[in-house]
Amino acid sequence: WSSDGSWIAFQSDRTDNYEVL
Repeated sequence: WSSDGSWIAFQSDRTDNYEVL
């Protein structure tokens, strides 16, 4: 989670694929 709490990103099954919630 970012320091301001506005977004979170996590690694999926591929290291180059990120999903932003």
